[in-house]
Amino acid sequence: MKISYTLLILIAGTSLASAGEVPKEGTYDYVGLSDRTSSEMKLPGGAVAQTNEFTGMIHAKIPGTMFDNSSFRCIGSTVTKDKVATGRTICEAVDADGDKRYASFVAGEDGKTVRSQIGGTGKFDGLVTSNMTIENMPTPPTIQPGTIQGCNHQTGNYKLK
Repeated sequence: MKISYTLLILIAGTSLASAGEVPKEGTYDYVGLSDRTSSEMKLPGGAVAQTNEFTGMIHAKIPGTMFDNSSFRCIGSTVTKDKVATGRTICEAVDADGDKRYASFVAGEDGKTVRSQIGGTGKFDGLVTSNMTIENMPTPPTIQPGTIQGCNHQTGNYKLK
C-alpha cells in the first residue's frame, strides 16, 4: 500500500546520529534506507488494518555528521481507508556509540504525520528536531513477497541538550 509506504519513509528518517563529536546544534541532511514486513487484515467497508515492522539505516550526505551511520527499528499499526492511513508507530534507533533515541509517529485522518521525541539516552537525552523535510524516492521492485524496500532524503534542524 502506497499510503503505508509513505509512513515507512517518515519513520525511516528518524534514526540516530553517528559516533563522534557533532555540534550541539545544527542541520542534518541524510538518506534513510529501510525494509518493511507487514501483515494485513481486510475490514468491513473497504478498510485494511496493517501491522508493520521496519528496520533500516541512515547515511548522511557528509560522513560523520548528525544522524550518520545509525540503525533503527520501528513497530506500528495502521488502518487505511479511502487511501488515508491512520495509526501509530514507535521507533528505537541506535548510533555507533550505543546512544539511543525513541520517537512516536502518529498519522492522522488529515494525511499528516506528527513526529514526537519520546526519550533518549546519552547524547540524545533531550534531543529536539525541527523543520524536517522529506523527499520520498521511487519505490523499487519487491524482491521477496511480504517485504517492501525503500529510501528517502531528509533534512532539518536539531538541538542537543
